[in-house]
Amino acid sequence: MRIVALEEHFTLASFRNRLLPEQPGGSRQSMPTVIRNVADRMTDLGAGRLADMDRAGISTQVLSKAGSHMGPSADMFDGDEAVAFAREFNDEAAREIAKHPGRFAAFAHLPMNIPSAAADELQRAVECLGCKGALISGTIGGAFLDNPRFAPLLSRAEQLGVPLYIHPGMPPAAVCKAYYDGLFAQDRLRGRNFCVGVALRDRAPCHASCCLRHLGQVSEAHAHHRSYGRRLAGNARALRASVLVRPAAPATLAVADHH
Repeated sequence: MRIVALEEHFTLASFRNRLLPEQPGGSRQSMPTVIRNVADRMTDLGAGRLADMDRAGISTQVLSKAGSHMGPSADMFDGDEAVAFAREFNDEAAREIAKHPGRFAAFAHLPMNIPSAAADELQRAVECLGCKGALISGTIGGAFLDNPRFAPLLSRAEQLGVPLYIHPGMPPAAVCKAYYDGLFAQDRLRGRNFCVGVALRDRAPCHASCCLRHLGQVSEAHAHHRSYGRRLAGNARALRASVLVRPAAPATLAVADHH
């Protein structure tokens, strides 16, 4: 059986140290301990990672860029600089992936602060580099994905037939306080992800497919909140039709066979 793992972050050694001095939390010391302990392994796209995959029975990893705590991201830049950063990162990642045919694939890194440019980079990454879609945050600059400004990206993903893999990030502070105050962060993110999934289907001018990681950020420790998530998913036909909810664990998925 072919096992494809999706929650597989990485960064490139040549990009990892390009930290912007004005960015808070950029130093290794400010990383969460669990991240700091694996930081060096994040840049391994060779023997070490392949050995770990073999031990776990993983056939293919679909790689995605680690967050800004592991080095800069395109959303730290403006305009042409953001676009250039995303292109350069995707190009170098593709070269590294090509060294191990069949073992790695990738979700593209996009300049999400510029949705039209993100759409163009998604198309280039899919058609020219073989990316399987893109990993994006559920909120960008405080805006959710059902904001009309993201319509070009959603439409392009639909045209290309590739998914957008939505990675959780904290919603704006005002949203947290108004809707999720008193709940754990996981539940805040879970609720946000489910609601975004429904909104994309019902309101966006396309039928783009989305993947929600970590079961839509369901907290396994809280049965009450988990049952709420199931009720919401069960009542939302839109969610079932357009949104694939995946665990943060190895999984078989046809996306890896795209292109």
